[in-house]
Amino acid sequence: MVKSRYSEHQVQEFLSLASDEQYSPKSVQVSFIGYRHDGEWRLYAARVFIRNTTTEVAPLFVETKSICAGTFELSSIGVSVDAFLENCLLGEFKTSHHNLSIFDDTHNPSVNLTPFHPSSPQTRISVLSIRSQLRANLRFDQNIKLELNSLDTPYDTFDELVTLLSLARDNDGDASVEFVCFQSVVFNTSVKAIQESNANIVVHLAHGLDPKLFKLGVRRFPKGNMTSPIDAHRFSIPGIELEWSKADQFQAGVASFPVEDGDVLQCFANYNQLNYGNFWFADSAKTANPRRIALATFDKNLELAKDHLFLEPDEKNKSNEFEAGLLWMFWALGFSPVQIDLHQSKKRDHLPDFLFCDQRSNIIIAEATVGSLQNNNKLQKLKERTQRLQLSFDQNSSSQFEILPLIVTKLPERLVEDDRLVARNMGISVLASEELHSLFDRTSLYPDPNSIFDQLRQSPIN
Repeated sequence: MVKSRYSEHQVQEFLSLASDEQYSPKSVQVSFIGYRHDGEWRLYAARVFIRNTTTEVAPLFVETKSICAGTFELSSIGVSVDAFLENCLLGEFKTSHHNLSIFDDTHNPSVNLTPFHPSSPQTRISVLSIRSQLRANLRFDQNIKLELNSLDTPYDTFDELVTLLSLARDNDGDASVEFVCFQSVVFNTSVKAIQESNANIVVHLAHGLDPKLFKLGVRRFPKGNMTSPIDAHRFSIPGIELEWSKADQFQAGVASFPVEDGDVLQCFANYNQLNYGNFWFADSAKTANPRRIALATFDKNLELAKDHLFLEPDEKNKSNEFEAGLLWMFWALGFSPVQIDLHQSKKRDHLPDFLFCDQRSNIIIAEATVGSLQNNNKLQKLKERTQRLQLSFDQNSSSQFEILPLIVTKLPERLVEDDRLVARNMGISVLASEELHSLFDRTSLYPDPNSIFDQLRQSPIN
């Protein structure tokens, strides 16, 4: 079988992004599900997670009469990422238990590289997808459910297994293998970046990468005035000028430079001439936003709003407080919000938590959780509610307005990165704790809900 030049180019580009020189990978975790067809094993779906931090992986293998599934470290079968990828392109997915067919000998695989996957709001997650024409619809197969129920370590449904392995729920089309390379450079947004007349931008760089190849790009908007890009001050700071220290899983670099009162910064993290993400920074005590000024008049420095959004709440009020904080923040960002589920409703299982409307009457339908995105089947419920809302728009000649499903969690990105991919495959945007901090900082700027809606739809919050 001959691979197209186009797919070969994408494969080589992905391998360069995941190389020791550009990424310094430390852990490669494989998750998969296969099914038996005419006496042979075929692949249903798989993901290969490449990380530059060491990750403890508990090997898992499940086998019934109809399916096999599991997760393992690629090093446990003595195969490199390059070789494993090459085997997949030749149609064979190797595990320590079975070799699974991805496609037959006559099929040329569909290969697609997304250097900045939309599942990652502000940092580079590169995804290489290999798809074939082998199809299987396993989700509602009652025999598979009964087989899973009868295991010594039982599972309730096929969907439960898919979720535990961080695979796509809506994979009843082509069989697929996704190679996911996580970010190697990120901004630390948990510390205050601007205080008085100084900016201290903190970045985390993977161990094994050379800080001298890092570069911080900056756009500085005086007094937060973003209406005229010609007034922006643009400069960069090479990695050699940052102050570096080492932590367990990364190298921390601090870039310090003077700013003026009310300045807003957009910073770009670049390594070895490639961009790995960007982030907005502003002094939360200074604002050009009349809505934020109104809130701050009665909630000094928005301390109560920040407590609701970011502090660990007590058990009794944890959901109510978080939802109140989201309501305030989206109002300050310029949206017209309404809280649908007030927790007193007798029919609350049918209700979304929020609707947020931008200036064009586009709608964000949102769910909030203080924990996992999968809690209480929230993703599936949000998808179904979005479909109901879209049907109502269509029936009322309002299909020109856009609907965006969004789920918001208090958890940090590292704890929801696998669930984020599941959500994205369902067409749902995700905000984790880091993105909430970014959006909250946006309340210092003049409200622009249309821009935020568009960026949530495309996924990055920049």
